[in-house]
Amino acid sequence: LFQEGEKEHRALLRPRPIVLDRSWYFRTLLPALAQELVGFLGPRTPVPEGELLDFLGLARRCGATLRRLPDAETKLVTLARQLLHCVLPHLLSLRHRVRYGLLPEDDPASTT
Repeated sequence: LFQEGEKEHRALLRPRPIVLDRSWYFRTLLPALAQELVGFLGPRTPVPEGELLDFLGLARRCGATLRRLPDAETKLVTLARQLLHCVLPHLLSLRHRVRYGLLPEDDPASTT
């Protein structure tokens, strides 16, 4: 998917994967990532796969099974959704390591 995004100038692969267009992330990358996460969470929760995919993906629907989950499983599924919708788009759109806090902005080594 990133190679297709790079051809469309919506993502970069070098020096690391970077999303240039957030709408591309939500339209193209999010459904694939949600499907992978459903494969991981499926055996760990009693939620039907379709309902879990609706919750994690763009539909953002909370089905009846999700409303009845125990606290620990609810937190796990909610964390997965937050990772897909907030954390990953933010991290994948950062272009420079200084913004991660790895190097101070006034570090002379960062300019060489």
